[in-house]
Amino acid sequence: MKTIMRQPHSPASSSLVSIVLLAHNGKRYIHDCARSVVNQRYRNFEIIVVDNGSTDGSVQALKAMFPSWIYVEHKDNLGFSAGMNSGLEIAQGDYVVPLNQDVYLAEDFVGKCLDIMAARPGVGALGANEYKWTDGKLTDELQSPGPALFLRLRIKGVFMKINTPIAPAFGVNGSFPFLRKETLIELKRRDGHIYDPAFFSGWEDQDLWWRMQLRGWECYATQEIKAWHAGASFAEEKQSFISKPARYQRWVMRNRWLVILKNLPLHLLLILSPLLLLFEMALPFYLLIRSPRALPAWIGGWKEIVGSLPDILKKRRIIQQSRVIPLKHIIRWFRGI
Repeated sequence: MKTIMRQPHSPASSSLVSIVLLAHNGKRYIHDCARSVVNQRYRNFEIIVVDNGSTDGSVQALKAMFPSWIYVEHKDNLGFSAGMNSGLEIAQGDYVVPLNQDVYLAEDFVGKCLDIMAARPGVGALGANEYKWTDGKLTDELQSPGPALFLRLRIKGVFMKINTPIAPAFGVNGSFPFLRKETLIELKRRDGHIYDPAFFSGWEDQDLWWRMQLRGWECYATQEIKAWHAGASFAEEKQSFISKPARYQRWVMRNRWLVILKNLPLHLLLILSPLLLLFEMALPFYLLIRSPRALPAWIGGWKEIVGSLPDILKKRRIIQQSRVIPLKHIIRWFRGI
């Protein structure tokens, strides 16, 4: 496997940043979110609003408030992946921020992220601490204590406090990541997309972090920057998995295995398969006891996985054949292996 050398980037002060705000019936939060973008101290940025078929008048109000912004409008809800891709693909910035509509950015968010990324040419993604935005208040309570510094054996990130201001991480918070456009261009050239549209919503960010890591791009976490997140605005304000709509539960059930089957190198997949399968076999019994109405989502998710297996395996071949880092660099992210 060859080592990819990343070249130093242009000075932070000359870099254009593209903020892509994905909107779908976000009247409750989106206007405050937009104001947090406007209030950024760093001023060299463009704002792209992608409307995923909103019907609540929220985007029309945004247009009246900020007519100079770029608007991409879809008649239907394309989901997070395809909707966000339509904005990212026209972004002109050296860096991009895929932004959820229920996020509020600190005033120094863009400027500080830019300084960190410009000094680290091999870093493709940077994540900040995520605080709770509750009942209209920006609180000091952590939503999650930092980006995913490790992975659980079932492939979900382990969020931990870091002891240094800036540290390597496996992935970052998907609601407001700061991404290098060069990284996204490379992934799209190889895979045909930035976020995989097959995910629709849920786990698409985990897929992106895996694909970045396998291509040798690093992720970093920082405690020096923060943003606030209301959470679950695309899942009808329901926080727990059990309380989410059935369609969202089905996406989550399916998408976790999309990540696993596409991205895990074969040796790692063999190491983890006993625990992965044990967890999967126990899951329907847990759902039957805890929430019987979620059981059809598990069944539906697996039906979709089986039905799309040829396409999944095709994507897997492309990803695995272009992996540039040794397996040990991936295994190190798993605790206890």
